Amino acid sequence: MAQHLLLTGFGPFLDVKENPSSTLATALDGRMLLVGGRRVQVCSRILDVKYETVAAETLLAARQLNAIAVLGTGVARGAAAPRVERTGKALCDGVTPDAAGQTRSVLGDVPTFQSDASAALADALGVALSDDAGPYVCNAWLYGVLGGLAATGRPIPAAFLHVTAEGMDPDRLAAALVTWISGF
Repeated sequence: MAQHLLLTGFGPFLDVKENPSSTLATALDGRMLLVGGRRVQVCSRILDVKYETVAAETLLAARQLNAIAVLGTGVARGAAAPRVERTGKALCDGVTPDAAGQTRSVLGDVPTFQSDASAALADALGVALSDDAGPYVCNAWLYGVLGGLAATGRPIPAAFLHVTAEGMDPDRLAAALVTWISGF
């Protein structure tokens, strides 16, 4: 029986009509990863770019799948290279509306949540590790998911990957996921 890794991507928002994170997550949905002697199936979900729902939908899917790890992906418009985010912050810009037209300034009372699993994923991908997920919904995902997992008492590894507007090769991410998962 296979274990599951939850991979999320985002749908369209602002001027991003085709989100490369959605393309990446869709390409990997159902892929079976062989990690040592175990099988791990990638199960993808495409999320609406909404402050109110991204963390809750991710945490629910992770519970339903009994996921062994969670990876969120989003696009960093204008970025020259992908990067893995380590820190979700309570503060957002309070100006830029999400896909539902909502804005957020503060996400919670805890200033930050950090992912212990992010550095290993950045190493596996050969990309930079960042402590600034931005002031938008990607940050809200990371903050909410890390906080939600910490509150469960059974936190699982979670990280967030920003891809460029050109996206990322799904095979490259799949290979990095095998390395990442083998560490836990």
